[in-house]
Amino acid sequence: MLFAYSPVVQTSADRYSKVVKTVPPTLPKSRQRLILAVLMVCSLLIWLDNTVLSILLETPADPVHGLGASPAELQWATGAYTLVLATLMFTAGALGDSFGHRNVLAVGSVVFAAASIRAAYAGDASQLIAARAAMGVGAALIIPVNFAMLL
Repeated sequence: MLFAYSPVVQTSADRYSKVVKTVPPTLPKSRQRLILAVLMVCSLLIWLDNTVLSILLETPADPVHGLGASPAELQWATGAYTLVLATLMFTAGALGDSFGHRNVLAVGSVVFAAASIRAAYAGDASQLIAARAAMGVGAALIIPVNFAMLL
């Protein structure tokens, strides 16, 4: 049996010794601070909006000045936000990896702001529950992307 060998080509060690590491570009300090401020404001708004309803539950329950919500409706108003947020957080993280963290953060902020305005002007408890669920969608889009951009 005959084997055909190709000629061995030797290359100099200099050719492979120049390994170039790519270092991600660093942003100017002012840009880094601006990005951090935006991320902190997003986190603050999510925390604040979740806290407001939990503290002021008697306002939606008031039949005269509020929505006249029953205890079950109040429970759904607080629980819808948390349920949707917890359900969609991993999916939103994958969306951030696929479509870009900045894009998902912008969409999440718009959804959260629009739902928050809708919740402020809700006419009855069912509208408040739906708006709070939509706020959970916006928060689920913001939180994982927020952590990914910080790291």
